[in-house]
Amino acid sequence: IRLSVISGCGSAVGGPTNSTKAKLVGRASRKPKCVADAENRVRMERLARQETERKENKPKPIVDEVVLQRASEVWSDAVGKYMTLGRAVSRRERVETLKEGEEWDESLTYSATPHEVIASLILRIRSYYGNPTITSVGELKGGEGMLQENFEAENSLDNEKEEKAADVVEADEVSSGSLGRGGLFFDLGCGVGGVVTAAASVHCWDEVVGIECLEGLHNTALEVKQMWEKVEVTRALGDDYERGVHEGLNKVRFVRGNFFDLDDCDWTVGDVVFCNCAMFTTEKMTELQNAALGLRPGSFLFTVTKGLDESTSDFALVEERTVKMDYGGGTVFMYVRTAEEESIEGGGSVGG
Repeated sequence: IRLSVISGCGSAVGGPTNSTKAKLVGRASRKPKCVADAENRVRMERLARQETERKENKPKPIVDEVVLQRASEVWSDAVGKYMTLGRAVSRRERVETLKEGEEWDESLTYSATPHEVIASLILRIRSYYGNPTITSVGELKGGEGMLQENFEAENSLDNEKEEKAADVVEADEVSSGSLGRGGLFFDLGCGVGGVVTAAASVHCWDEVVGIECLEGLHNTALEVKQMWEKVEVTRALGDDYERGVHEGLNKVRFVRGNFFDLDDCDWTVGDVVFCNCAMFTTEKMTELQNAALGLRPGSFLFTVTKGLDESTSDFALVEERTVKMDYGGGTVFMYVRTAEEESIEGGGSVGG
């Protein structure tokens, strides 16, 4: 009698081993290729249909590449070197001030937002989302603040001179490469001021403000402010920017304080508010959302990595983008504060 033993097919007590059972179950549950192909084809067709509908219903916002490229180069030369200091400054101060028995506050973990991310978001607001004549999402329309004025009118900085000119210039030629004016920008947890100066590089705000609780980061931000306000930087950003500075626009201000305490600095008066929430707990996100209810209808709120409570009617999500951050891939959520009459009855603070 010849006995053949096939390795891996049986156990010491007889019958198939667990690994063999798993293989047999896997083979039994595997879909026929024709079925899998058909399901995959249906899924791809559905995704293509959704993408077509998205493009038809929401035109692609315009980003002025002339402004973006110029601003990026000037920003990198002027303050780019400071951005690599933030992580070390933040960690050193947190280690030195951590008291025995206290837990490490992960929400203070430093993260830098690249210039292109914040600059392109602001340019998208100027060209599309902030225009009150364009429906941003559903029946919600853009706000009525200075940043949300008509894009072409906003960029015609000398209308009388244009009207007197013999040659009529097309609106898109007038707006290309020029900067808009007005509005208030706030960065919550501004670190060394990278986002604040990035915002200032593509729009002539009334004021750009950064709020930071750590003393080391705040002091570094004040150094960044000095570098940013040098005459050569102002000139390099173009005539519109230089003219705006001479008229008192684009005032850069850094405040040391806790942005959850509006007595330190009331950022709810802002037209655009930015907050990197990568390390925020659920409780911190709730606290941020409750404070943001003070924003006027039509103002914009950006959050990074984590979004607001999806059940809220107080904010409308107009765009969600995957971006490259210093720690890897991240998601930016762009919200518009809705009007009170657009909120559902019974709406209010989150979690209460």
